[in-house]
Amino acid sequence: MALDLDFTEDDLTPITVPDGAIELFPRPMGPRTFHLPKEDRILKVGTTAKLSEAEAMRFVARETSIPVPTVHNAYEQEGRT
Repeated sequence: MALDLDFTEDDLTPITVPDGAIELFPRPMGPRTFHLPKEDRILKVGTTAKLSEAEAMRFVARETSIPVPTVHNAYEQEGRT
């Protein structure tokens, strides 16, 4: 069963998280962060998630030899990233 995230405080459409997603920080102060074990990926969602974080990770990966996770996708929809 997929998990619907309720963003009623933002008055936005709920986001569906894939089955098997594990919330990493159950009481977050920032974006909601999930591990998606089937895809071996991390999903960050919420009004406080920033596209600049994804761009910074891409920059570090491109310009240095510092190992950082691969950014597969980053976008904003209805004010959320």
